[in-house]
Amino acid sequence: MKAVLIVDDEFDARRTIELLFELEGYEVTTAQNGEVALEKIAERKPQVILSDWMMPVMDGYELCARVRANPETTNIPIIMLTAVVSTMLAKEKLWDVMVAKPASFEELLALVNEFTSHSE
Repeated sequence: MKAVLIVDDEFDARRTIELLFELEGYEVTTAQNGEVALEKIAERKPQVILSDWMMPVMDGYELCARVRANPETTNIPIIMLTAVVSTMLAKEKLWDVMVAKPASFEELLALVNEFTSHSE
């Protein structure tokens, strides 16, 4: 089964995306910040990570850095979501795709489908 990890500190946003991906047949794991996401990744490696940029405890950039630094997770595609594109442009690009918020579910689904089709 295709597996996606959704990381977002906003419960409603996280839950909505989770339900939509489940309806599309994905196995979905969620986390409210990067620290929890790393714990979830250690339990079960997802095929794709969909992460918010700005979160408390550990933000999306630090999550990307940690995922890329680990040889076991370095190749997991990361889709980064943000409403603050200018902040991201100043950082080293550790993610695969950046999507500006608000993003349509169709756009996210197309990206996730593309990444998961390569890993099957």
